Amino acid sequence: MKLDSLYDLAMAPLEKGLLAAYRELVLGRAVGRVLELGAGTGSNLAFYNSTRLSLTLSDMEVSPLLSERAEAHSRTAPVAANVENLPFSDASFETVVATLLFCSVPNPAAGFREILRVLVPGGRYLFIEHVLSHCRPLAKAQQGLTPAWRRLAGGCRLDRDSVSAMESAGFRTTILARSPCGLIVAGEAVLA
Repeated sequence: MKLDSLYDLAMAPLEKGLLAAYRELVLGRAVGRVLELGAGTGSNLAFYNSTRLSLTLSDMEVSPLLSERAEAHSRTAPVAANVENLPFSDASFETVVATLLFCSVPNPAAGFREILRVLVPGGRYLFIEHVLSHCRPLAKAQQGLTPAWRRLAGGCRLDRDSVSAMESAGFRTTILARSPCGLIVAGEAVLA
């Protein structure tokens, strides 16, 4: 079994129990020219309203599964792109989307600056992220597990506060949904 398929299999319970509802809530807001960052295995593809947007998929390394799924959804071939240095012109997109991405971005501030750069004035950034819990015992566990988890899960940090990082970069955020203890947040952000 390929790594992409293993990832989808491991994520299936979380997808069914929570993420699918968050994807539906957030991705239904995407309009115009849309850039999805960190598209991974293409889990978001089924949730976009295809009549209201032009979608560009990107990931650090484009997997065969992402390419296959993009083709099945009649999308153009995904683009290899690093969120910290995007290969797109300024003000290229009305919407930028990222789901479960910023936990593993080495320099989140650089990534958020790039998102701001490629968004048109008045554009929106739509996100779903797992973040540091606001429940103290769970937050302590996340912080304790992060060093080992980073090695196992491609740099993923369980203890990152991506919403605060967005706000520090110049976004005004609106949380649309939050899981119990705040482990997963879904929302949108605009230039503050």
